[in-house]
Amino acid sequence: MTLSNKATNILAKAIAPKAADAIFADERWVDLLQEIIPDVVTKELGNLDDDLHFELSLMIMDKLVLKAV
Repeated sequence: MTLSNKATNILAKAIAPKAADAIFADERWVDLLQEIIPDVVTKELGNLDDDLHFELSLMIMDKLVLKAV
């Protein structure tokens, strides 16, 4: 079955918000963030106190948004 470009764009636009919701609900998303964000903090700020590093990493995770456009 082949759909037109317009039809596939309409379907993608309709499904994208549900996909974003599913990503945030999946614990693999949290695992990914917990693996990557602390590395970014260290890269940007160098070595920090463990408590500050942890708190800052969590705050950054809370500020990330995944949205459909």
